[in-house]
Amino acid sequence: MAVWLLAEGGARLRLVHPWSPRLYYAGAPAALRQAAALLGSAALRDSMSPGDPAPRRGVREPVTVRRTKRQDLLQGEVEVVEVTVADPPAFPRLVARLARVDGLTFYNCDIPLPQMYLYERRLFPLGRCAVEATPEGTIRDIAPLESPWEAEYTVPPLMILRLRLDGDPVNPNHGHRAVLHVGVDGEESALVGDTPADLLEALDRWLRRYDPDIILTEWGDSFLMPRLRRLMQLCGRPLSLNRDGGAGMRTRRPRSYMTYGQIVYTAGGSYLRGRWHLDTANSFTYEEAELPGLLELARLGRMPVQHTARTSVGTTITSMQLDQAYQEGILIPWRKSRPEAFKSGSDLLLTDRGGLTYTPLIGAYERVGELDFAAMYPAMMSRYNISQETVNCACCRDDPAARVPGIPHHLCRRRQGLIPRVLGRVLDRR
Repeated sequence: MAVWLLAEGGARLRLVHPWSPRLYYAGAPAALRQAAALLGSAALRDSMSPGDPAPRRGVREPVTVRRTKRQDLLQGEVEVVEVTVADPPAFPRLVARLARVDGLTFYNCDIPLPQMYLYERRLFPLGRCAVEATPEGTIRDIAPLESPWEAEYTVPPLMILRLRLDGDPVNPNHGHRAVLHVGVDGEESALVGDTPADLLEALDRWLRRYDPDIILTEWGDSFLMPRLRRLMQLCGRPLSLNRDGGAGMRTRRPRSYMTYGQIVYTAGGSYLRGRWHLDTANSFTYEEAELPGLLELARLGRMPVQHTARTSVGTTITSMQLDQAYQEGILIPWRKSRPEAFKSGSDLLLTDRGGLTYTPLIGAYERVGELDFAAMYPAMMSRYNISQETVNCACCRDDPAARVPGIPHHLCRRRQGLIPRVLGRVLDRR
C-alpha cells in the first residue's frame, strides 16, 4: 500500500507499507469445498484446524487460508473461512472468482482497499502519526498519535493550485469555451499558446514550480481533466499531475440514478496520486462546507479525501458504521439485505404512516415562530436505541418497558446498538 506523508519539516514522502487485506466467507460444506478447490487448498476441509494458517497458490496470487470464528451482527459468533491476499491489487479479482461459487456468504470484501487499510491501522487523512521506516522507504510500523474525534486539531498548510475557465463558472459541457486560467496564492495567469503542446508546457511549469498538494478545479471531473488527458495523448506530452510519476490517473465513470421520481446525473471522477484533485462543481460537501468541512468529514469517516469529496454525507456516516464494526470485530456482509418482516394491511397503516403534515391556515401573519427538531432521525435513533440488531431482539421480547407505543414492536434495553454507538458521537460533536 502506497502511503503519502507530510513530514514535520514539510517534505512530502511516498512510502510503501506491506499490507495484506482479508475477506471472510461461510456456507454449506459443499460450497466450502468448491471454494477451497478454487483457492487451490483441497486439504483445507480435512487437515486445517482453527487458527492454523496455510499458504496456498491455487489462484494467480498467493493467499493464506484458515478457519476462524467472528461475530455476526445478528447471529452472534459464527465460523468462517478467512482468506488473506498477499497482493492488494489482486484482492478484487479473487473476490470476483469466489463470487462464482453458489451458496457462499461473503464478508469484508467490498470495502474500498484504502478505507480498509485506514480502518485496520486506525489512521485517517491529515492525522498525526508515528512512522518507523527503512531507508528504502518501506514502512515497518505506523500508528496514530491523535483521534479523528478530537474537537481541536491543526490542519497543516497545503499548497492549492486553482484551475478554471475564464469568466463565470458556466458548465462548459453545454458549449461554453474560454481561456484556461491557473492560480496559486493570489497569483493568476491565463494559459495561452500557439499549439496544444504550448498550453501543456505552460501548465506543467506551474505544477513543477509550486508542486501543489491540491488541484482545485471548476468542472474538472467532467470537462477539464478529460480534455487534458486527451491533449496529452495527442501531443505525446505528459503532465506532472501526479506526484507519483509512474502512476496513471484513476478515473470513475459518470452515472445516473433515480431518486424521489427524478433522474439525477453525477459526473465521473479523476483521482490523482500523491495529491488531491477536487472539483468544486462535483462536490456537494465542498459546495456547502468548503475545504475545512470536507477535511472534517474525511477524518471522521476515515475515507480518502478525493473519495469523500465525491460522495454524500450519508456515505461518510456509513463509513463510520463500517469502521465501528471493523474495530469491534463484527463481520461486514457483502450485498446482504435483511428483508422486512411480513405486515398485514392493518399493520402497514399503523406503523408506516410517514410524517404528519398539517394543512396551513391561509393568510399573512406577523410574529411567527419556528420550532425545529435538530437532527431528528439521528437523535431519535440514538435516544431510543434503534439499530438493525435491536429491533425486535430476542432478549427483550417479554419486557413491557421495551415496547414501542402503539405498534407491535420492541427495542432492546440490554445492549446499545451499533448505529446508536456511532450516532451518539456525531450528535455530541454537533
